[in-house]
Amino acid sequence: MNNEHPVGFWSYTHRDDELDDGRIRRLAQSIGDEFEIITGEELKVFVDKKSIEWGDGWRIRIDTALTSSTFLIPIITPRYFKSQQCRREIITFAGHAASLGLDELLLPIHYVNVPELTDNKDEDEVIALIRKRQWVDWRDLRLEDEKSPEYRKAINQLAARLSKILEESASVEAPLPVPRQRG
Repeated sequence: MNNEHPVGFWSYTHRDDELDDGRIRRLAQSIGDEFEIITGEELKVFVDKKSIEWGDGWRIRIDTALTSSTFLIPIITPRYFKSQQCRREIITFAGHAASLGLDELLLPIHYVNVPELTDNKDEDEVIALIRKRQWVDWRDLRLEDEKSPEYRKAINQLAARLSKILEESASVEAPLPVPRQRG
């Protein structure tokens, strides 16, 4: 996990961002900016709307970004769980993080109420992955003005949390590959 700069993968549905007037992508930018202010280090956040160039093989580009990312921030909404691409992103990253013993690098933001996360009835694989994590609750904060003190404090708390998690995970080495048996 030794990148020159920490890299995050922002997992969201484009339609949710459109319906929320671009606030989801602005949230990614705000967290990255706040991280840089409080740490002095750049935080690169892969946001597919701006990080995939025209003509790039989107699936290959996303898979590469997922496996080279330091952490994944899924923006949890009802539509998120209906998106096959979002589901694939979270399953891919969760498997990669688990292989490194770094489950805390999956950092969900509960953006719009998803009752299945709290009712414990649904056996959906992706909902179960999210349910096991400590998510950040933005269901009310997303309705605040982006310049409000509450919103700005929440951005600061997210950036500080990322900094702490990255600091703690920096000492974790990737496991050595298991030698293949010949024969």
